[in-house]
Amino acid sequence: MSELHDFINQRGARHKEVERSKPVVQMATRLADAQDALRSSARTVANNANLSPDGQRLENRKYISDVTVKYLHNAKSLSASRREDLAGWQARLVPAPVEKTDAASAVLHAQIRDRVNAMPAAKQIAFLGRSDLPRDVFSALLHGPEFLSGLDASARAALLQNYRAIYHADDVAQIAQAKEALDLLDAVSATVANEAGRVGGFAPHEFSAILEK
Repeated sequence: MSELHDFINQRGARHKEVERSKPVVQMATRLADAQDALRSSARTVANNANLSPDGQRLENRKYISDVTVKYLHNAKSLSASRREDLAGWQARLVPAPVEKTDAASAVLHAQIRDRVNAMPAAKQIAFLGRSDLPRDVFSALLHGPEFLSGLDASARAALLQNYRAIYHADDVAQIAQAKEALDLLDAVSATVANEAGRVGGFAPHEFSAILEK
């Protein structure tokens, strides 16, 4: 078993048990298999006495283009697709806005914004970081205009993070776990790409251009 397989087994063990991440770990394993196959092909080429150094390089490049690059493209596509899905999932973790026909809630939300805007900075930070804030507070401050609450983009981002930690802790944990699995896949992809570039004698920019196709 190669060092890359060992790396996947160590870092991917817990992700194999999560249904959403199984295909990601499986893709990483296929990439490690592709690395093994590339090494085997390169050894065969190196032992071919009928090939000149240029001929060996061409043979290696042909194998990489025909075989290894396909695995790298598949891994890149999977990672990009899954990250887009996770971004969409995370974007949906926001408090519901007040209904346009709910006048009483609209008044309440306006009062919340006025109160927070009037707070001294230190008190405002402490208040927004509390773990017992009701959903109405988050909805009023995150959906209302910034100038009415006095919160800048950084404060609103921290508030949204607090909201998710309170009301969507399970979702946040699942998203973080899924991102870790994708980070593993990306690390494996980078390792295989670096080796393929070296075996094929590609300049860094040259092989990067191939992977972008």
